Amino acid sequence: MIQKMMISFAAVLFLFACGNDVPSSENAQAVGEKEWKTTESGKPADELAANAVPDSDVLAKVKFALTPVQEEYKKAENVVPGVGKVTILVDENLSLIIKNEKDGKVTETVADLKSLDPETTHLGVIVDQNPGEFPGIRIPVLAGKTKVMTVVNGSVKSKDDHLEIILADRQSIQRIASAMMNAIQVAHGQI
Repeated sequence: MIQKMMISFAAVLFLFACGNDVPSSENAQAVGEKEWKTTESGKPADELAANAVPDSDVLAKVKFALTPVQEEYKKAENVVPGVGKVTILVDENLSLIIKNEKDGKVTETVADLKSLDPETTHLGVIVDQNPGEFPGIRIPVLAGKTKVMTVVNGSVKSKDDHLEIILADRQSIQRIASAMMNAIQVAHGQI
């Protein structure tokens, strides 16, 4: 009897511990446009030093690398179908959250940057060949790692083996491809 109660208690405790597997954007920090600090001396070397991101601050390096992604999503707002007000967020575990708010619906694409493939040769390009199509990139998830989740209004809708980003034009994709790869490589400790 006591053994059955202990097993039941352990099972309930396990279920509460598992909870919701959707990472929360509450502790995530928004990637903002970097404001360039000027110095009194005005010397380029002094300004570079004032604006440098410390090597030991991985989160700051990732946020800095993702700044172009935020800027390009701003350009795609209400241009690319389905893209509304997008906010790029990163949490302390290096989870990337692309929060898209459009028509009263909040869609979050959640990817662990440490689970995405850091090899640039594995990056896929989505070509816009026909009118009405938009270009993009596809970054695969490493084998056996956390899948990319699509969360709509708080509920997980899908788990995919790649992160896909569609933007307004090819120049935007070219710019964010290198930014995304930099962020992923920083997360993997490669740069």
